[in-house]
Amino acid sequence: AEAALGRLIAACGGPGERTAARIGLLVQACDATAGLIGNRLFASLTGKPAEQPVLATRRRIGGEDVTVPLTGTPFGAGPRACPGSRHAEALATGVLEALRGFRLTERETTWVAAPNLRMPAVLQVARSRPAGGLC
Repeated sequence: AEAALGRLIAACGGPGERTAARIGLLVQACDATAGLIGNRLFASLTGKPAEQPVLATRRRIGGEDVTVPLTGTPFGAGPRACPGSRHAEALATGVLEALRGFRLTERETTWVAAPNLRMPAVLQVARSRPAGGLC
């Protein structure tokens, strides 16, 4: 793990504030994209509306942490909007296309216990059988 972290720090520009911000963005983007995919998959398999995965974001303004709600703007807006929204949308679309024809195998869905993230913890799926077929 230490070697991998060293490579990540080097790839992001070496030790320092900018590197920490870049790594933070990668972690944030991973959870947000997973939430986007999970919520859209859950919605497509259940017929329920997809929920917004990231509920708010934080900013540092004037030396203070400020929470900014993202209601209605899942990727934020303005100069601080998510820089990876097109990539996240493309990944979600690709996963949904790859899982077309699948169904949920569990009746209940467990959700990630996080104050700022709304997404299923796990979605168990199986390929739906064609009507009247054996496979």
